Amino acid sequence: MSSTKKPDGGIILIFATITALIWANSAFYDTYHNSILVVLLLLGSLAYYLKKGKI
Repeated sequence: MSSTKKPDGGIILIFATITALIWANSAFYDTYHNSILVVLLLLGSLAYYLKKGKI
């Protein structure tokens, strides 16, 4: 663990992952495509923030 970065960065990643898993799980019962959209949106936003260096 690196103490140089903001400590809440890892917490945000963990929280986002858990939220996405729960969200995708519940959305899977509605439609299969919704879960795919949620995962893609999460991955896209994570990649965006990682590129900007926010996390």
